[in-house]
Order: sequence, then structure tokens, then C-alpha cells
Amino acid sequence: HSKENPLDSELKPLVIGSAVHAAALEPDKFDREFDVMPPAIDGKGPRTAHYKEQMEEEKAKRPHLRWLSLSDYELVMRLAESALSHPVLRNFLAKPHQVEGTAFFTTWNVKCKCRPDLVTFLGGRNVDVLDLKTCKDASPEGFGKAAAQWGYDVQEVFYRKGLEANDLKVRKFVFLAVEKTEPFSSGCYELHADDLGTARSIVRESCGIWRDCHDRDYWPGYGEKINVL
Repeated sequence: HSKENPLDSELKPLVIGSAVHAAALEPDKFDREFDVMPPAIDGKGPRTAHYKEQMEEEKAKRPHLRWLSLSDYELVMRLAESALSHPVLRNFLAKPHQVEGTAFFTTWNVKCKCRPDLVTFLGGRNVDVLDLKTCKDASPEGFGKAAAQWGYDVQEVFYRKGLEANDLKVRKFVFLAVEKTEPFSSGCYELHADDLGTARSIVRESCGIWRDCHDRDYWPGYGEKINVL
């Protein structure tokens, strides 16, 4: 469904999320792809027709740019600053690395791809992986709940399979969480091995469901039976 009905890439949370990743991990990309909307144009504020018309003309001239309000730009800078102040991320960036490289692979007869935020090369075929997350609560308790809710264990297993299928051995996989509100506290976490064992079953089952639905062009949603909760 999402392939045929993609999310609007200009939705504010998506723009800010992309901007934080770029500002923290690819500052040159941030400078190329993002700009700040002026607080006023010819003395006219953002709510005026003149301002909106001028901004539409500016966007048409530079369609490759994604625009941030001044307040959103300042938020992105604070979040990126918090991420970059964490010693784990600094250590990753100090070594040879790749940001958002794409790995193609096949698992359980399903063609897949993944794009890790940051892969650091350790020598030989060994790598460490870091995934940058913005969140409401970066504490161990808060981020632990978010990891369970959003399936970060499944994400890690999937990414590990993709990298290992490309002859890379993942030594460490960490999540760097940065809170989206002041004081923008951060924390770095690994997931417990027991949770990853459960996630492997979920990935295998999900690939089987996808393959079956794709082969039969039959998409039952959450099933047609009465389920027991």
C-alpha cells in the first residue's frame, strides 16, 4: 500500500527527521539539500499572501531544497549537536565509515534491501552499525518501550541479515536515541540477545507472509479468522 500511496515527503516530522540525520551524519548533504525560510520577505511575515507567493517562487527556482522554518532549523541543530556530542557517535565517525549505504540481499526467497544509518569499518570484513533515533524519551525505560513498540529488534535482525549477506560481519549494533525536547538528552543502547532471537522468528514469518501474498496477489490484512487476544 505504501508503495502505491507514499507518504508526503514534506510532512514536517519526515522533513525534520531527515534533516537531523543529514546534519549529524552528512553535514555537506544538509547544506546541499536544506535551507531556512526567512522570517520576513520585503517586511511581510509568513502569514501574508506576499510572503507565500515569494516563497513559492523561491521553491520553484530551487526544487531540490527542503525548507525549514527558523524554529525547526534551530531544533534540528540542537538535536544534531546532542547526537554529535555523544562519544559513541564520535568514535564511529572517527573511523572509516559509510552513511546510508544500501545493501541488497535475498532471505527466505524474498528480495530485500536495507539502508543502515552508519556503518563503521573495523578491518577485514568486520563492521559496527549505529542507528540514529529521535524520540520522546531517551531514558533506558522510555527508549526500551519505544524499541518494543516500533520493532527495533526486528529492524536490527533484518539489517544484520542484509549486511551479513554482503559478507560483512556485524560486531556491534547500537541505537543512539536523542530526545526531541530540551535539554535534548541522549542515550546509546544495545538490544538484548534474547529479544533478537524472537525477532528472527518474526522476520522469517514476515518474509513468508510477504512471499505468499505477492505470489497469490492476495492481501488479507490481519487475517479473516476470529483471533484470540
